[in-house]
Amino acid sequence: MTKVGKLKFLFDNKGSVAIEFAMLAPAFLLVVFGIIETGFHMIQISNLDNSVRSIVRLVNIGKANEEQYSTAEISSLICDEVVFFPQCEKRIVIELNEIQSFADIPKTDAECKEHDLPINTTINYRNGDDSAVLFLRVCIIVDFITPFADVIFAERSLENRKMEIVSSSVFMSKK
Repeated sequence: MTKVGKLKFLFDNKGSVAIEFAMLAPAFLLVVFGIIETGFHMIQISNLDNSVRSIVRLVNIGKANEEQYSTAEISSLICDEVVFFPQCEKRIVIELNEIQSFADIPKTDAECKEHDLPINTTINYRNGDDSAVLFLRVCIIVDFITPFADVIFAERSLENRKMEIVSSSVFMSKK
């Protein structure tokens, strides 16, 4: 091969688009999947917050005290309202505690865990008396939907491609 033939190879642009695509595609796909995953989890967080707000209203007006809802029934009410949580009954943990002051709000993270048995998942559930200040915290484990989600949500991800979503509220019960 002559010197001109070797130089001709250096200026040949065939295949450069494929190389550029191979270099940029992983970053582009990571951004696209990150946007999809973030949007989906924002919907899940909003959905759980709305469900907790609904339960707070139920407990706030005393209906839960009058009808004596059990833990399983409150868990079931939450799971009936949330849309994007498969196996909700096995993945939900509810805390409902009476507190005397805001200093009594738990400073620890929620104990979020998956259960084999449905709905037997409540910690410290106790309805408050009239005008009692109550703290409600609901924790649920969700699955990631996209392949790169553990990279995107590295801080919040658990083992086995899962993440915790927690919603809480402090309110005064009324009868």
